[in-house]
Amino acid sequence: MDQPMQAVIRHLQVTFTVTEFQSLAQRPEYQRVGDFAPHRAGAEYWGRLPVYLIARCPLCGARYEERLDTHYLGGWYPDPYSWKFVYTDKETVERKGLGEEDRQRCTRCPHFVAVQHFINLHGVLPKELKAFSNQSEVPFVMPDFLPDDIESYAVMHSLPICRIEKDRFAPRYSVYLLTYYSTRPHELRERRMAQAVRHDPMHFPMLDPWRGVELAEAWDLPSWVEKGKLLWLDLEQPDLPLKAGPVEDFPYGNIEGIRKTYMYRKGKLKIDPY
Repeated sequence: MDQPMQAVIRHLQVTFTVTEFQSLAQRPEYQRVGDFAPHRAGAEYWGRLPVYLIARCPLCGARYEERLDTHYLGGWYPDPYSWKFVYTDKETVERKGLGEEDRQRCTRCPHFVAVQHFINLHGVLPKELKAFSNQSEVPFVMPDFLPDDIESYAVMHSLPICRIEKDRFAPRYSVYLLTYYSTRPHELRERRMAQAVRHDPMHFPMLDPWRGVELAEAWDLPSWVEKGKLLWLDLEQPDLPLKAGPVEDFPYGNIEGIRKTYMYRKGKLKIDPY
């Protein structure tokens, strides 16, 4: 596992027993192609998910929290079009009948630009699933959201994702989270989407999975720490305060993994050649 994994495990929340989760996940109406499909589940699933701190705004200190499923990998997919949330969006909160606190969590501070996440399997095949698709396992920043001419920052965090082994939730995978903030968030998003003029405006993602491939600097996370652009939540502290250096303390400088899109199916990984 990568360096921060042991520190990350201390922040893991388990809100189901294995028996409870399996009973819920095995309901026929919640299945899709043989796997548990969380989007089909009701409030008995969504309302039990743990609430995690994802980021703190470097400009106003606002907390960004969201319900995330760290019990199960199958509900995760880094969608480049989903930049407003990680796992639980406003539509899900309303559709599943969650409460007022969950509605309030869907409101971001005025400096919020976007959030992206990366799933890293750490070389472990997810044999508990029939299928799983993924983007890059190695996180990279979006330079478009960190320009020199506008005050802007990214805040990084990570959490473990479990699978059931020997009647316990065993942390085997990681989700890396990058949340962007700025004094002029709308302008940064407008600049990003202005690039759609050169592409297909209807199919242009806010979070470009190929951005890291195009720009080598996007992968060099320590350099963004040195620039003062990349901060992180301090895993060594129980309240996860914001930390802004020194670069020697940055826990995410050597993350390994697949840097391409891939599909897992029937026990095998098929990596996109492009």
